[in-house]
Amino acid sequence: MKSFKVPYWDLHSQYQECKEEIDLGIANLIKDSNYLGGDINTNFESSLVRYTGAPDVATVNSGTSALLLTYTLLGLDPGDEIITPSLTFGAGIEAIVQAGGTPVFVDVDEYFHIDVAKIEEAITDKTKAICYVSLYGQTPDTDKLRKIAEKNNLCLIEDGAHAFGSTYKNKKVGTLADITCFSFNVQKNLGSFGDAGAVSGFHEVCDSIRSLRVHGRDGTKGEFNEPGYNARIQNINAIVCDAKLKKLDEWIDSKRALCHIYDEELHGVVQTPKKRIHSYHTYYVYAIGCPDNTRDDLQVYLEKNGIQTRVSWPLGIHMTEAYGHYCLESLPQTESVTKNVLNLPCYHTLQDQELVINKIKEFYG
Repeated sequence: MKSFKVPYWDLHSQYQECKEEIDLGIANLIKDSNYLGGDINTNFESSLVRYTGAPDVATVNSGTSALLLTYTLLGLDPGDEIITPSLTFGAGIEAIVQAGGTPVFVDVDEYFHIDVAKIEEAITDKTKAICYVSLYGQTPDTDKLRKIAEKNNLCLIEDGAHAFGSTYKNKKVGTLADITCFSFNVQKNLGSFGDAGAVSGFHEVCDSIRSLRVHGRDGTKGEFNEPGYNARIQNINAIVCDAKLKKLDEWIDSKRALCHIYDEELHGVVQTPKKRIHSYHTYYVYAIGCPDNTRDDLQVYLEKNGIQTRVSWPLGIHMTEAYGHYCLESLPQTESVTKNVLNLPCYHTLQDQELVINKIKEFYG
């Protein structure tokens, strides 16, 4: 694996800061052979409820499962439609299709969120839900989304994979939609030792998720009530996430301070992230817009100078082989993002931010 002077992530430091609690938890897990379920998972779910303020939270083994089980709950029939952006990870669309639904793509706005002004024209008598994505760490205008959903009797779902810890009007992600799906993938704001996830919502929703995650089984009677999935979180990941949760706000505050420096130093050089009013940005990534189709050249230049960056979306999902047939029209804003946006190193232990800034300024000289 190539070594970078400025790597894109620093996951080891997160572990080091929580090492004592994580190591003790894992040692006890091994001693007790307590690998799935039980108090470890229940305690983590309780921690998530306290942190988000949601009525209930049910853990699962990945953000993908959170989405798939959520769409399964909707009981989609063939042809039922879910309105969603194409600027997202493939799992969000995969889950719709695997649950029997049809994705209907809507372009994004200047904040990289689903364009609220274009949603109602996409609603048909087959529409069952709107799923918005709180991309890169901030939420869209959820008040407007809520009004559209309620007006049209639609379920409002949040893909909050990027935005654990974010808020809108001081309300945490996890309480803004009817159902919120989280990812605790190793790279996320709250990251496990691999994959994990959760669903937040009312008790009835989360109880159904708890059944679906263990093959549709009733936990008290042992009855199989419906076909389900093998989607339980591993307790090692519940331990890791529960330990990191205690540090999360501190890490987010440090990231926000670093991103403020990026904002000030790179203003006028590249397009810095736009901040939506009332939305507290947690910067899962710090995504810059590169002028004049220079993104790829800038990425190569930074790599030559020891700086690792990433492109989240080289293609909109509507442009891929698997899902392109669901959208025969261009989504110009989405396609512009896939060509011009680059993610910079952004984590609370970043030491060489000045080098990153200087090399970007040097490139655009």
